This record gives sequence, structure tokens and C-alpha cells, in this order.
Amino acid sequence: MLKKSKCFFTIILCTTFLLSCAAFRPIAGVNDFNAFLSNLSIRIENNDFNVPSVLGFTPIINVSFDFGKPFNGNYTFVSIDGFDLLMRYNGELFRAPQGLLGAEFYNDKFITRRDRGELLAPLFGVRHIFGDILVEPNYYNIKILGSTILVNDAFNRFSVYKNGTRLHYSLQDVALLSENILLKNNAFVCVITLEVLTVDGFYIAGIEQYGISLITCGTYFGFAKNNQVLIKPQFLLAQNFNSFNYAFVRLNCGKYTIIDTQGSIVVKEQNGKRPINFDGEFIVFVDTNYSLMLGIADRYFNPLSHIRFLTLLNTRVFGGNIVIYNAPDMPYRFFMLQQGFFVMGEYASIKAVGDYFVAKSFLGCYTLYDLTLRQVLSNKDFIAFNGIELTVRHMGLTHFYRQI
Repeated sequence: MLKKSKCFFTIILCTTFLLSCAAFRPIAGVNDFNAFLSNLSIRIENNDFNVPSVLGFTPIINVSFDFGKPFNGNYTFVSIDGFDLLMRYNGELFRAPQGLLGAEFYNDKFITRRDRGELLAPLFGVRHIFGDILVEPNYYNIKILGSTILVNDAFNRFSVYKNGTRLHYSLQDVALLSENILLKNNAFVCVITLEVLTVDGFYIAGIEQYGISLITCGTYFGFAKNNQVLIKPQFLLAQNFNSFNYAFVRLNCGKYTIIDTQGSIVVKEQNGKRPINFDGEFIVFVDTNYSLMLGIADRYFNPLSHIRFLTLLNTRVFGGNIVIYNAPDMPYRFFMLQQGFFVMGEYASIKAVGDYFVAKSFLGCYTLYDLTLRQVLSNKDFIAFNGIELTVRHMGLTHFYRQI
């Protein structure tokens, strides 16, 4: 009887020990993760995932993920086989910290959240993706641009952090415009020193775009490049130069024109048609004869369409001369200018990025078009393209590509 009791006690003790070990065993520990990576490498070598090919793109990694976010900088978040991972732009995989799945992601940073119950608003902070705390979760709003972080508290006081170090605090009425520029008291100031930015005594009036910045003197605008005056302030109104090196300005006489980087007038206002954008071939103009709606013409104002558009999202000059538009009370469509007729159907949204268009149907399906309006991908659950990396989600799987 005593022997049976000892055996029973031993069984209970062993069972308790095993259960306690299971309770405190770390889930997916280092060894498990290393084994997972090793197994994943073998599956990639064996081409187990069979990643679909996409014309004009190459897979970043030959893996079908269970979940993945679009790239925002050098990193993105992915998940496979129960493991949450960070993927670098070159396909390198890392173990992701907890809480990253639903977090807002900014290159190598993400926003953390601290809940305070139902009656109090949550507070936010910032961490590096590999765990370092950059900003404690004590703030109501956060904006991140590059290495600069702007936060504000319950009293709408702003603080500026750069590379994890707080540079300024208790600022009033500021906005982060770029990694190195703040808007403070309607002036453009340096993030680090808070000094007003100037070029040869003229105040900076806009962030740099395509290497050129707006400058101002009193009520007049001009342009600067490489910290030197390009065109002295002389315009009543100005928008910065576009990628084709043309800018929209309003002359001192009140006329609206398009100028080049030498300050020479390229396109003039004609018959109530005010040019606001020019790509070297086509003009986008505001038509004061049609309730300030938009039109398209060649550089001599010969109309390419008699339709007046509510919104012109983008134009591309390539073979068929395509424009994306939204006319009054109509959804987004593609429009081919040379033939002057609609060539594609109606969409809930169209986004032009680089040499491609991402179109979303009213049923929620995504299609990727190139500049000839050829379908590169169609009827996908999700497509995102940032000009370099392409993210495609379909049938529960996510794949990542890079433009060739």
C-alpha cells in the first residue's frame, strides 16, 4: 500500500512539474525562431511557394506570406506560420517586436499606444522597430517625418524629437513640414535651431521640391536653388516647379502664366483660361467661363477635350497620352486624349505612381495598369505601389516585388 502511494505521489509530482514547465515555456523562443528561418530557407530553395510572376517586377523574396503591409520606407511587417516578422527592402527577415501588427509604421519607427480606460483618451509614443524607446507614450498626437518627430500634449504644447533626443518643448502653433523644416509663427524655421530660413536675405516660403524652393519678399514670390536665388521675388502668386521644370505664377499685372526655370513665360492666360500646370506638351487650365472647372489643351490652347473636369488627378504623356479625371457627378475614369474617348470603365479610385496606375473598383477589386493601359495585374484583393516596391494580396496570400 505504501509503495502504491509513493508511486501515485511521484506521478502527481512529475505531472505538476511538466505542466509548470509548459506554463512558463516561452512561446516561439530563439531556438524555435532559428528553426523556422532554417525551414523557410529550405522551402525557398525548393520553390515551395510558387510566387506568381509579374511583368516588369521581380520578387523581393520568393515567399507567400499570410499577411503583409505595404512598404513604408526600408521595412515592412509580414506574418507567416504564426511568426510576426519585419522584412527589409532586400528581403532580409527579422523577429518583430510585440504590438507591431496594428501599429502605424514609419520606415524604422512605429507608434505605440497606451490605453487609460474608457473615460480617458489613449496616449501615444514612438519606438524603433528593434525595440528602443524613442518617445515615451505620453502624447495625444504624433507626426513622423524621417528622423524628426513632432508631438503635442493635452495642452497643445509641442515638442520636437530627433534621433530619440528631445530638442525643443512647450512650443506653440508649430507644424512639421519636412525632416528639417518647421512652420512656426507663419515662418519656415530650422528644426534644430528654430532659426528662420533665408536665402540671400529672402525668406523661404515653401519646402524644397525637385531641388527648388519658394522664397518671398513682402507679398512677392520667387525661387531659390542650391541655397542661391534662381528667380528674384516678383510674382503675386506662385507654385513650385513640377518634375518637368515648369511653374505656375501670377504676374504683377494680374495675369496667370507658366514659366520655366529661367523665368521666361512659356504659356500665357488666354480668353479666361488660366494655365495652372504644364508638362511640355499639355496644359491643364482653369476655365473661368465654366465655373472655374478644369480643361486640357495643347500648348497653343487647342482643346483636346471639350469636357470640363471637376478634378484632374494626374496626366501622363506616353503613346496614348493618358489622363485620369473625375468629371462632375461622375466616378474616376481613364481618358485617352489622342482619340478623345473613354477607354476604361468607372472606378472608385485611381492612383498614379511612377509608370503605373492602381485602380480600385466599386466592388473593392484592384487592377494594376502600365502607361499603355495594359493590365499588369487584375482582380486582386489589394495592390499598393510606392514607385519601387509592389505589394499584392490575393486569396489570403501576400507577395512583394520590386520594379525592374
